[in-house]
Amino acid sequence: ATGAVLGAIAVAALTLLRPTLHQRVPPGLVRPARAALSGLRGLHSGHVGDYIAWWTTGAALLGGASLLLLT
Repeated sequence: ATGAVLGAIAVAALTLLRPTLHQRVPPGLVRPARAALSGLRGLHSGHVGDYIAWWTTGAALLGGASLLLLT
């Protein structure tokens, strides 16, 4: 338990005292990630139907992966 607490304090200190992630990562690596995220944001408008569609897709993918791995 002590190790977990010390690890949590270390992670908190790193995230609070270090520069933000986008300042540490080279811009050449950030641009493709931002393009992918903007594409995902375009697919999700915030409508409740989108939540249901993504949840159903995730559940189907998880079920399919489980079926493949357990057989």
